[in-house]
Amino acid sequence: MAISHGDDEELAKEMKNLIQERFQPKEVYINIIGAAVGSHAGPGTLAIFFSNQYPHAE
Repeated sequence: MAISHGDDEELAKEMKNLIQERFQPKEVYINIIGAAVGSHAGPGTLAIFFSNQYPHAE
């Protein structure tokens, strides 16, 4: 999982803790949102990304 934030790392860390408690993901990365998205979304924005891998049917 990954969390991108709009210049609010503390809020991103709080969200990371909530996600870890609820879902126990292998890893959670925190990164800042890029300038293009950040200029439209604004400060305090959080974006959460995840990848769910399903086992292949044989």
